[in-house]
Parts: sequence; C-alpha cells; structure tokens
Amino acid sequence: MKTPLHMILDLQHVSRWHMTGVLKQDNVASHSFRVAVIAMAIAEDYQKTCDAPFGNLEMGVCYYAIKHDMEEAWTGDIPSDVKHAVESHVGTKVVNVVSGKKYVEEESDNCYINNIIKIADTMDNYLYIKEFAMGDRSNSIVNELLYKYTTSMAKLKLFDEQLYESVHRVYCKIINREVK
Repeated sequence: MKTPLHMILDLQHVSRWHMTGVLKQDNVASHSFRVAVIAMAIAEDYQKTCDAPFGNLEMGVCYYAIKHDMEEAWTGDIPSDVKHAVESHVGTKVVNVVSGKKYVEEESDNCYINNIIKIADTMDNYLYIKEFAMGDRSNSIVNELLYKYTTSMAKLKLFDEQLYESVHRVYCKIINREVK
C-alpha cells in the first residue's frame, strides 16, 4: 500500500511532458519543488505588501505545493485537458480508476493558498515548456500555456489585485533572473 510519503517520493520517477518533445527531461517531483519555490516567493512578496493576517503563508503554500500533484504517483503525468475529459466521461477521478480506491485530494481551506498554488503551477508549466519545448507542436503548446497563464492572471486580478501584483513581480524576477 502506498502511503502519502511513498507517493510523494515516487514522484521523482514520474516523467512529464511525454506528449511533446523537450530538450531537458522533467519529472513531477522537480515540478512540485519549482511550484513550491515560486509559491513561497509569491507568498513572501504578498505578505510584505499587505497586512494579511495569514500567519506563515509561505509554509502553507510550500506544504500544498509539494503535494499538489501527488495523485500522479498512481496515474502518471496526464495532460489536464485529457484528465478532465476522461473524468467527465467516467464520472470519477482518474486516480480512483487506476488505484482501485477513493483518492481524496488534500486542499487548503485557505483560498489564498489555493490561488497561489494554482498560479505557481501554471507559471512553472509555462516557463518550463517555453524554455525546453522542441518539435512540431512546441509553438502551439507554448501558446496554449501562455493563454492559460494569462487567463489565470486575469481571474487572480479580480480576486485580489495585490496578490496579482505580487505574482507579476515574481514572474518578472524569474524571467529576468534577478538576484537580490
């Protein structure tokens, strides 16, 4: 039986981006680590710019970022549009079909943590594929992920403009490789 600890550790063996060519192989554990780092940077910037009574927001986003793709230890990396299509067809999560039991994804009850994880995940996907995609489909995949990222940012701006600004600052630091 896979415990949560085993599932998280197994993510290092789950390859990503198998539906497109990439110059540098990736795995879900590395992706989860990058999402955690990006999410912590967003949380740190956000807490500096507002009087948010969140306690340690950085610790919360780190915890949930590391676990955000844990079900892929069972399913492997499945593109989200394919996963959602299958789930709507079979009426349950793909992980429930593959594992043979009910999998309950742990999500924070803090909507700020959930929004930060979602945008950090989208940002990492876009930045990774922008840098490492190759092959015939690379431009269309980069454009799809850019569209997903900009749509997520528009929704985030409606949710909390200060959080949107924090995400934008972190994004600029990453693409400009700024070091403080």
